[in-house]
Amino acid sequence: MGANVCGLYLEDYINVIKEVTVKYSLPVLDFYTLGKIDMNNIYKYTIDGLHPTSEYGIHLGHTIAEANTLHAL
Repeated sequence: MGANVCGLYLEDYINVIKEVTVKYSLPVLDFYTLGKIDMNNIYKYTIDGLHPTSEYGIHLGHTIAEANTLHAL
């Protein structure tokens, strides 16, 4: 993906989110890394390049459930 009108890339936003979550000790579930979506398969897993298909939504649900199980108090 290319830069936006501010010259920033998606990875720039992801990195800032990760920095803030580390700084404030907040949990984060990084779907960019865990989701395995890239420019080669984005339209296989999304309906419009952003919103997940129902099938991929199920995968995301399982990923969230697994993360909650691993980090349960």
